[in-house]
Amino acid sequence: MKKYHYSKEDSQFGPMTIEELSDKGISKDTMVWYEGLDNWVKAGEVEELKVLFKSVPPPLNKDKPAPTPINVKTKQVNNPVDNKAKEKNKKTGLIIGSIIALALILFFVMNYSQSSSNSNDNSSSSSNNLYSKPSTEENNYTPPPKEKTEKELKRELAIKECKRPTKYLKETTTSLKGVYKNALSMKFNAFKVKFRINNTATVMTFKNVKCRVTLSSNSGSTILVKNFTVSEFIRAGNSVSYKGEFSCSNQQFKDTDKYSIDIIGAECH
Repeated sequence: MKKYHYSKEDSQFGPMTIEELSDKGISKDTMVWYEGLDNWVKAGEVEELKVLFKSVPPPLNKDKPAPTPINVKTKQVNNPVDNKAKEKNKKTGLIIGSIIALALILFFVMNYSQSSSNSNDNSSSSSNNLYSKPSTEENNYTPPPKEKTEKELKRELAIKECKRPTKYLKETTTSLKGVYKNALSMKFNAFKVKFRINNTATVMTFKNVKCRVTLSSNSGSTILVKNFTVSEFIRAGNSVSYKGEFSCSNQQFKDTDKYSIDIIGAECH
């Protein structure tokens, strides 16, 4: 159910239902606000609040009626039909009927609103918890912020992904081979690596991916470390393959029992 806030003498009150608002004696010029409005508006400009400002009939004329004319000859009171009195009584009846009809309408509206409030109590309370509600003692309440657009959310996600490229760049299908200087000598003077880089980001494209290949022994000792850069654009959700060749000595390659390739950085595009 829609809840309203209203302003009176530089103070703000609410939230409250339309029935609760009707007991506060607000006028058409009273400033009100409810969720969905950007600014405060006059109560008389809100369609559902117009029922609170129905015209009230003027008070009945309490002046004493003119004395009934007396027949001079018979000295008796004349009793002619007074058309004006009948017309006045007719208008009075219409006004009273309008007041009764308005009272019945307000009665049914209040009963319907109360039943709706009881049935939607759980959903209403959880919805109201989304924003902090202004206390009746608060004087500096501001409406809740607008929801961010899709473009704004996408930009925020891109900034987040750009800060941690190594979280979204993953290396797979790695292979390492030695390269013979001379096939007959059976001596290696280089090695080749082959692997694929996957970009698991949602929106960010990366380029100039910085990588490191490490050769080590079974005991965990580092034999050789080579840093290199994969100078390709990797769009979000895509991947690229890389082949590289690096120099090493025959003994270094022979002592190598295991190797690893790590992604240590990248640029955002």
